[in-house]
Amino acid sequence: MRSSSSKKYLIYSALIGVLVSGCAGLDRPCAKLESQVLTAVAFGDTLTLAEYLDGSTTYDFRCRRHDDPLRYGESLFGAIRNTRHLAIVRTYLRYQIPTATKNRMLWAFSGRRTPDGISALKLLMANDAHLDHPEDTCHLLGMVDTLMKFDSLGYDLNWVSDRTGNNILMDYCSCSKDLGGDDLNEVIRYFVSIGVRTDIKNHEGEMATDIAKRSGLIEVLRVAEREGK
Repeated sequence: MRSSSSKKYLIYSALIGVLVSGCAGLDRPCAKLESQVLTAVAFGDTLTLAEYLDGSTTYDFRCRRHDDPLRYGESLFGAIRNTRHLAIVRTYLRYQIPTATKNRMLWAFSGRRTPDGISALKLLMANDAHLDHPEDTCHLLGMVDTLMKFDSLGYDLNWVSDRTGNNILMDYCSCSKDLGGDDLNEVIRYFVSIGVRTDIKNHEGEMATDIAKRSGLIEVLRVAEREGK
């Protein structure tokens, strides 16, 4: 007689298979392969995930849209981003994951307060992940609490992006003043209060004040600097 976990595994696999096979442009082999891998991730099956990633260089590009040399599907990244199994994250990071992908994962785990979430953040930080979002999204809701958590974990909030030359304060100075409101003001004040630098220049030769003038946040930055003196 099958165990309860085995039954759940089979049911979950079948449900994913139906969802994946229903996507336009997928043939049956692609759908079957992806459903197996997604189910493995959901159940913390690191052996199946590793086997898939080991053979990923021959994975069929037609199965999904890919933006990674490992040729993973977007749905696989979503599953790993949402996993509660730290061993899955650890297995994934054994491979040559692009920096942008690791950064996306760091943002994804940043809001978790659970032990597995904290452990995932530590693991990602140890693998050179940073709060450098390729979509330049302004994460604001409850962000000061999240940033305080990163600070307590030893994350360097003065880190400068190779991609833009910005530190995180400069990124937030480029956010829209109209969309940010009090949450954005609070984030900028927090950065200044803990000494995130305002005197560096990015790849465009701009400092935080130049970026804040363009976005309409210069007065917020100036007030924060006066408060910090």
